[in-house]
Parts: sequence; structure tokens; C-alpha cells
Amino acid sequence: MARPTASDALQEGSLSGFVPKARLGKSMVAGYFSAEMQRRVKMLAVERGVTVQALIGEGLDLLFVAAGKPPMGER
Repeated sequence: MARPTASDALQEGSLSGFVPKARLGKSMVAGYFSAEMQRRVKMLAVERGVTVQALIGEGLDLLFVAAGKPPMGER
């Protein structure tokens, strides 16, 4: 069954289960880290004027390159 879109959610009067278009076809990659790691990542994102997701994408690209794989370039 397809996930609800914004127009489906508005017709039903609820945003429960709504999936933004930017997330369609994507999966979450996550991990648990210390509060200090979270703070430092957020601070770096603010300093660079980017999102935490962009930093994670950049870090994963560096990991791929170090492993001899092409970067994905997703931000």
C-alpha cells in the first residue's frame, strides 16, 4: 500500500502518516551517539550554515572515498 501524500492527508483532515516529498524513496540511516557528539555535530552545522543531514552526507562520502568507492553526493 502506498504511503499517504500531503493531499491525501489534507483530504482526511490529518497529517498523521504524512511523508514529505523530499523523503519519498529514501531510507533513514541513524545511530546512537553521546550527547557531546550530538552537540558538536549541531555546532559544526551552525558554523558551516548547513544541516546536520548535509554533514552526515559529507562524512559518509569521505568514508566511501577512503574505502575506494565513489561518493554518493547526497546532502
